[in-house]
Amino acid sequence: NLTVEQHAAVAAAYGGYLLSINDVAEQAFIQNHFERSNPYFIGLNDRTVEGAFRWADGTIPTYFNWATFEPNNVNNEDVVQITSVGQWND
Repeated sequence: NLTVEQHAAVAAAYGGYLLSINDVAEQAFIQNHFERSNPYFIGLNDRTVEGAFRWADGTIPTYFNWATFEPNNVNNEDVVQITSVGQWND
């Protein structure tokens, strides 16, 4: 399993960046086009202030797809992953 930094480096090597998901349509597209057997990181984090989520580019999110009981910061999670069922885990 790669760290979020490693995921970001791989994306950057291909000229990209970690995902920002802005609405239900984008979430559906991602779920339909990305491999779902393992969780993967998106560009959402609360590293600067716990609970104040920002996209990797610093913008404030307007859409969330949290799994039940998320965000919960278990084990001091500061980055967000999409689970195999498409919900978000912090």
